[in-house]
Amino acid sequence: MLQLILCDDNAHHNQTMMHHLEKIMPRMATPVRIGLATTDPREVIAFAARNDGDAVYFLDLEMESDLSGLDVCAAIHRHNPTPYVIFVSAYAEYAMECCRSHAFDFILKPYTTQRLENALRDV
Repeated sequence: MLQLILCDDNAHHNQTMMHHLEKIMPRMATPVRIGLATTDPREVIAFAARNDGDAVYFLDLEMESDLSGLDVCAAIHRHNPTPYVIFVSAYAEYAMECCRSHAFDFILKPYTTQRLENALRDV
């Protein structure tokens, strides 16, 4: 089962993404579930450290934390050399930096359910 991990420092943004993903999940060929939705990037890193299954990490870039989405992505890569990290951000100017971090995709806010579905199908 593919687990979806959401991390945005704004809880409302996590709720919005969960709403979109819940529409998509029944249409996916692979079983999918939301494994974690959090505003705390450290919870994502802890999940990556103990997770041995497939996961897709949806990360915000700018967070009210001492860790950015890029920091979290680097930590995830230390635990899993081939993770699926998808950045979700309102800051298009960071897209190239996200590519350099070996992210799988970059989704610009505001996004549509179809854009999320396309990213998951690509995974």
